[in-house]
Amino acid sequence: MTPEKILEDIYSKRVKKVIVDSDTYNEMDDQYAIAYAIASDKMEVLALNAAPFHNDRSRDFGDGMEKSYEEILRVLEHIGKTGQYPVFKGSRTRINDDPELRPVDSPAARNIIKLAHETDEIIYILALGAITNVVSAAMIDPSICDRICVVWLGGHCFDFRDLGEFNLAQDYAAGQLLLNLDVPLIMLPACDHGTKVLQVRLPDMQEIKGDSPAAVFFRETLPEEFNGDYYENGWERVIWDIAAPGAVAVPEGYSFSVIPRRSSATTGSTPSTGRAGRSSSWKRWTATRSSTTPSPASAVCEDKEKEKGAGLPTVPKDSRQRNPPFQGG
Repeated sequence: MTPEKILEDIYSKRVKKVIVDSDTYNEMDDQYAIAYAIASDKMEVLALNAAPFHNDRSRDFGDGMEKSYEEILRVLEHIGKTGQYPVFKGSRTRINDDPELRPVDSPAARNIIKLAHETDEIIYILALGAITNVVSAAMIDPSICDRICVVWLGGHCFDFRDLGEFNLAQDYAAGQLLLNLDVPLIMLPACDHGTKVLQVRLPDMQEIKGDSPAAVFFRETLPEEFNGDYYENGWERVIWDIAAPGAVAVPEGYSFSVIPRRSSATTGSTPSTGRAGRSSSWKRWTATRSSTTPSPASAVCEDKEKEKGAGLPTVPKDSRQRNPPFQGG
């Protein structure tokens, strides 16, 4: 697929098929993004996937995925949609944990493959956490790469000082593989002028009216769970993940541009073998978010011979032992 085809499609009026891949229990923004996608008349949600994460809210990556799975079910219950959307468990480990960088098989990855082959339409995967499930699906079956477009909350703006964004840091190897795969990618960076601008405050939350379970959940329950007493005292929060459904529902609120990537020595094996490389031409799309605020949005496409490590984030040697307090989510 060319970037022109992706942009033409995303601006079209057709209802887009989407899969939401979310580390839902990690933060409070995933819940709003899921509700946004389900409530929007611009999207048809085909499935919801639980993504792994590891921080102070989980014992390990598998526990983070299990908690995210349960949190997705809780969101569906509060919005009155229990049993109306299939929910799949994702990977329990990271690609980054495997010295061979092999895909992590899971029900979520297999369902991505299944759904991609069931339609001729582009499926947009709204990836709100570590990209492990999505990259694993593309590595297991590279033929889906021309059938999907990944919309990922991952990385920082390209002019930011470091690569310490939470979703990327959760599985650096998967993030690097994503940039190498032949999959269209809309990249929504976090800092410094990316999705970080999506801040909400107490008056914004109070605009959610009514006493329905959904209204109470999103206006009171979630903010109080994540902020405690601060909810009543100058509370504010960045709701990063709503940028992903927003890019599909209201693309006119974003600006997209093509960003070329540097190239160096070609690697040998294909992604399906577990290595980040192809000797054939690669296509890469990346996009970042922008609105009326100075947030550079970019859609990237390139079709060149690539070389190993060409402009990609490296996997830190100690990344398998640490989970630093990175920005984003």
